[in-house]
Amino acid sequence: YLSFFFNSILCDLIYPVTHHQTLTPYDPNDGSAFGWSIGISGNEIAIGSPCSDLTGIVNEGKVSIYVRNGSLWDLQQELKGSNGTPGDRFGFSSVLVDNVLIVGAVLGDSSVIGSGVVYVFEKIGGVWIELQKLVASNSQSNDRFGFSVDLLGNRLVVGAYTYNSNGAVFYFERNETTRLWSEKELL
Repeated sequence: YLSFFFNSILCDLIYPVTHHQTLTPYDPNDGSAFGWSIGISGNEIAIGSPCSDLTGIVNEGKVSIYVRNGSLWDLQQELKGSNGTPGDRFGFSSVLVDNVLIVGAVLGDSSVIGSGVVYVFEKIGGVWIELQKLVASNSQSNDRFGFSVDLLGNRLVVGAYTYNSNGAVFYFERNETTRLWSEKELL
Protein backbone atom coordinates (compact mmCIF):
# COMPACT_ATOMS: atom_id res chain seq x y z
CA TYR A 1 0.00 0.00 0.00
CA LEU A 2 2.83 2.37 0.83
CA SER A 3 4.44 1.70 -2.56
CA PHE A 4 1.15 2.55 -4.32
CA PHE A 5 0.88 5.77 -2.32
CA PHE A 6 4.39 6.94 -3.24
CA ASN A 7 3.97 5.89 -6.89
CA SER A 8 0.75 7.89 -7.05
CA ILE A 9 2.43 10.99 -5.65
CA LEU A 10 5.39 10.54 -8.00
CA CYS A 11 3.05 10.25 -11.01
CA ASP A 12 1.24 13.42 -9.97
CA LEU A 13 4.55 15.27 -9.77
CA ILE A 14 5.90 13.98 -13.09
CA TYR A 15 2.63 14.04 -15.05
CA PRO A 16 0.46 16.75 -13.53
CA VAL A 17 -3.12 16.91 -14.76
CA THR A 18 -4.63 20.33 -15.22
CA HIS A 19 -8.37 20.85 -15.70
CA HIS A 20 -9.05 23.27 -18.55
CA GLN A 21 -12.73 23.00 -19.38
CA THR A 22 -15.88 21.00 -18.74
CA LEU A 23 -17.96 20.34 -21.85
CA THR A 24 -21.70 20.37 -21.30
CA PRO A 25 -24.64 20.20 -23.71
CA TYR A 26 -25.94 23.41 -25.22
CA ASP A 27 -29.53 22.22 -25.33
CA PRO A 28 -31.71 22.48 -22.21
CA ASN A 29 -32.78 18.83 -22.35
CA ASP A 30 -31.16 17.37 -19.24
CA GLY A 31 -32.01 13.84 -20.34
CA SER A 32 -29.98 13.96 -23.56
CA ALA A 33 -27.33 11.53 -22.23
CA PHE A 34 -24.57 13.91 -23.37
CA GLY A 35 -21.27 12.02 -23.29
CA TRP A 36 -22.79 8.55 -23.79
CA SER A 37 -20.22 8.00 -26.56
CA ILE A 38 -17.01 9.92 -27.17
CA GLY A 39 -14.46 9.92 -29.95
CA ILE A 40 -11.32 12.04 -30.17
CA SER A 41 -8.88 12.52 -33.00
CA GLY A 42 -6.31 15.30 -33.20
CA ASN A 43 -8.02 18.55 -32.24
CA GLU A 44 -11.60 17.30 -32.53
CA ILE A 45 -13.98 15.56 -30.15
CA ALA A 46 -17.26 13.89 -31.13
CA ILE A 47 -19.72 13.58 -28.24
CA GLY A 48 -22.85 11.46 -28.57
CA SER A 49 -26.18 12.37 -26.96
CA PRO A 50 -28.49 9.50 -27.96
CA CYS A 51 -31.51 10.83 -26.05
CA SER A 52 -31.34 14.36 -27.48
CA ASP A 53 -34.36 15.99 -29.09
CA LEU A 54 -32.26 18.26 -31.33
CA THR A 55 -34.96 18.80 -33.94
CA GLY A 56 -37.96 18.14 -31.71
CA ILE A 57 -37.99 14.41 -32.44
CA VAL A 58 -38.03 12.50 -29.13
CA ASN A 59 -34.81 10.53 -28.51
CA GLU A 60 -33.64 11.00 -32.08
CA GLY A 61 -30.12 11.69 -30.79
CA LYS A 62 -27.22 13.84 -31.97
CA VAL A 63 -23.44 14.09 -32.03
CA SER A 64 -21.74 17.36 -31.13
CA ILE A 65 -18.38 18.12 -32.74
CA TYR A 66 -15.99 20.26 -30.69
CA VAL A 67 -12.75 21.76 -32.06
CA ARG A 68 -9.77 22.76 -29.94
CA ASN A 69 -9.14 26.50 -30.07
CA GLY A 70 -6.03 27.23 -28.00
CA SER A 71 -6.70 25.64 -24.62
CA LEU A 72 -10.50 25.58 -25.04
CA TRP A 73 -12.95 23.43 -26.98
CA ASP A 74 -15.56 25.21 -29.14
CA LEU A 75 -18.73 23.66 -30.53
CA GLN A 76 -18.29 23.43 -34.30
CA GLN A 77 -21.25 21.41 -35.55
CA GLU A 78 -24.16 19.26 -34.38
CA LEU A 79 -24.98 16.17 -36.44
CA LYS A 80 -27.98 13.91 -36.77
CA GLY A 81 -28.92 11.12 -39.12
CA SER A 82 -30.50 12.10 -42.43
CA ASN A 83 -33.74 10.29 -41.74
CA GLY A 84 -34.04 10.46 -37.96
CA THR A 85 -37.18 9.13 -36.34
CA PRO A 86 -38.35 9.03 -32.71
CA GLY A 87 -36.26 6.67 -30.61
CA ASP A 88 -33.37 6.13 -33.08
CA ARG A 89 -30.72 6.87 -30.41
CA PHE A 90 -28.27 8.39 -32.92
CA GLY A 91 -24.96 8.83 -31.07
CA PHE A 92 -25.29 5.67 -28.99
CA SER A 93 -21.85 4.70 -30.30
CA SER A 94 -19.22 6.68 -32.17
CA VAL A 95 -15.64 6.52 -33.36
CA LEU A 96 -13.65 9.40 -34.81
CA VAL A 97 -10.46 8.83 -36.81
CA ASP A 98 -8.91 11.68 -38.78
CA ASN A 99 -11.66 12.96 -41.11
CA VAL A 100 -14.01 9.98 -40.70
CA LEU A 101 -16.77 9.76 -38.10
CA ILE A 102 -18.86 6.62 -37.63
CA VAL A 103 -22.07 6.96 -35.58
CA GLY A 104 -24.41 4.22 -34.42
CA ALA A 105 -28.17 4.73 -34.12
CA VAL A 106 -28.87 1.54 -32.23
CA LEU A 107 -32.67 1.65 -32.73
CA GLY A 108 -32.69 3.31 -36.15
CA ASP A 109 -34.82 1.76 -38.85
CA SER A 110 -33.50 0.11 -41.97
CA SER A 111 -36.02 -2.03 -43.84
CA VAL A 112 -36.89 -3.49 -40.44
CA ILE A 113 -38.15 -1.41 -37.50
CA GLY A 114 -35.61 -0.91 -34.72
CA SER A 115 -32.87 -3.01 -36.31
CA GLY A 116 -30.24 -0.27 -35.97
CA VAL A 117 -28.21 1.69 -38.51
CA VAL A 118 -24.75 3.24 -38.72
CA TYR A 119 -23.97 6.57 -40.36
CA VAL A 120 -20.69 7.46 -42.03
CA PHE A 121 -19.59 11.10 -42.01
CA GLU A 122 -16.50 12.64 -43.58
CA LYS A 123 -15.07 16.07 -43.00
CA ILE A 124 -14.96 17.86 -46.35
CA GLY A 125 -13.91 21.49 -46.56
CA GLY A 126 -14.09 21.85 -42.79
CA VAL A 127 -17.70 20.60 -42.60
CA TRP A 128 -18.94 17.15 -41.55
CA ILE A 129 -21.08 15.60 -44.32
CA GLU A 130 -23.09 12.38 -44.12
CA LEU A 131 -21.82 10.10 -46.89
CA GLN A 132 -23.50 6.78 -46.24
CA LYS A 133 -26.00 4.93 -44.11
CA LEU A 134 -24.99 1.34 -43.33
CA VAL A 135 -27.40 -1.45 -42.46
CA ALA A 136 -26.87 -5.14 -41.83
CA SER A 137 -27.42 -7.28 -44.91
CA ASN A 138 -29.96 -9.44 -43.12
CA SER A 139 -31.51 -7.02 -40.61
CA GLN A 140 -33.95 -8.28 -38.05
CA SER A 141 -36.13 -6.32 -35.67
CA ASN A 142 -34.27 -5.13 -32.56
CA ASP A 143 -30.81 -6.38 -33.66
CA ARG A 144 -29.23 -3.30 -32.05
CA PHE A 145 -26.89 -2.93 -35.05
CA GLY A 146 -24.63 0.00 -34.17
CA PHE A 147 -24.46 -0.82 -30.47
CA SER A 148 -20.68 -0.61 -30.80
CA VAL A 149 -18.39 0.59 -33.59
CA ASP A 150 -14.66 0.67 -34.22
CA LEU A 151 -12.57 1.83 -37.14
CA LEU A 152 -9.03 1.19 -38.33
CA GLY A 153 -8.09 2.65 -41.71
CA ASN A 154 -10.45 1.16 -44.29
CA ARG A 155 -11.83 -1.46 -41.92
CA LEU A 156 -14.93 -1.03 -39.78
CA VAL A 157 -16.59 -3.36 -37.31
CA VAL A 158 -20.14 -2.88 -36.07
CA GLY A 159 -21.62 -4.73 -33.11
CA ALA A 160 -25.23 -5.93 -32.99
CA TYR A 161 -25.52 -7.42 -29.53
CA THR A 162 -29.01 -8.93 -29.88
CA TYR A 163 -28.64 -10.18 -33.47
CA ASN A 164 -30.12 -13.69 -33.71
CA SER A 165 -30.46 -13.68 -29.89
CA ASN A 166 -26.70 -14.21 -29.48
CA GLY A 167 -25.13 -11.07 -30.94
CA ALA A 168 -22.82 -10.59 -33.90
CA VAL A 169 -20.13 -8.35 -35.35
CA PHE A 170 -20.38 -7.11 -38.93
CA TYR A 171 -17.16 -6.38 -40.82
CA PHE A 172 -17.08 -3.63 -43.50
CA GLU A 173 -14.37 -2.38 -45.84
CA ARG A 174 -14.11 0.99 -47.60
CA ASN A 175 -13.37 1.25 -51.30
CA GLU A 176 -10.61 3.86 -51.67
CA THR A 177 -11.89 5.04 -55.06
CA THR A 178 -15.59 5.47 -54.27
CA ARG A 179 -15.09 6.09 -50.51
CA LEU A 180 -18.12 3.82 -49.91
CA TRP A 181 -18.32 1.03 -47.37
CA SER A 182 -19.58 -2.49 -48.04
CA GLU A 183 -20.27 -5.39 -45.73
CA LYS A 184 -17.74 -8.17 -46.19
CA GLU A 185 -18.34 -10.63 -43.40
CA LEU A 186 -20.55 -11.55 -40.47
CA LEU A 187 -18.42 -12.63 -37.53
